Amino acid sequence: MQTASPIEKDRLYTVNPDHMSEARKSAGRALIIVSSFVLAGLFLLQALYKAETIGFGFENWRPVLYTYLLWSCALGIGLVMIRGEAGLRALFILPAVLFTVAMVIFPTLFGFYVAFTDWNLSSFAGRHFNGLDNVRQMLQDPYYWNAL
Repeated sequence: MQTASPIEKDRLYTVNPDHMSEARKSAGRALIIVSSFVLAGLFLLQALYKAETIGFGFENWRPVLYTYLLWSCALGIGLVMIRGEAGLRALFILPAVLFTVAMVIFPTLFGFYVAFTDWNLSSFAGRHFNGLDNVRQMLQDPYYWNAL
């Protein structure tokens, strides 16, 4: 006959998400979905404004950063509302994931943005989209092949 170990008997180590109400889980899902749409919408608005497709937006990306921080808080609260104690445990991983996204994914996307624009800092014309012209110019440059 097997007996349960002390860890299995201890209620501190058991995670039972069944005791949470469906209304709480639905509210957590709604919080995550709404905050994700707000973040994506603000990011799209700012990207279109910087590409000069629309005439309204923000002068810098700071509001998108603040929205990203609020979205990360809403994500953590939503996880706790949906998963209970397991959501609390997921909160320990969340800062590392958000830091990785902020320090790897966003700069990579900005690098692609710079790669597809003609951005001369010494001219008054500013930057404009030029597609793959930078890549074509790079492949024809002998200094690039020497460096590679």
